[in-house]
Amino acid sequence: MSGVCRCAGNVAAAVGGIVYLILYLPYYFIIPRYDDLNWSLMMVACLDLVVAMSFGWVQIAAFERFGERTVLTL
Repeated sequence: MSGVCRCAGNVAAAVGGIVYLILYLPYYFIIPRYDDLNWSLMMVACLDLVVAMSFGWVQIAAFERFGERTVLTL
């Protein structure tokens, strides 16, 4: 019984990692065009929660670097 649970846990962890990677891939296509995106396109991209979290970290890093909101202009 313990071996079955351990195997299922390993498979679940592997599948979870693959799903996370697939959900993160759009960020690599969006970030080079980040300055050209308008507000509505950013909101559509943020429907993917991993991309939304990455945009949030970009905003936090810009705030820490410059002390003001410079990356995203609404």
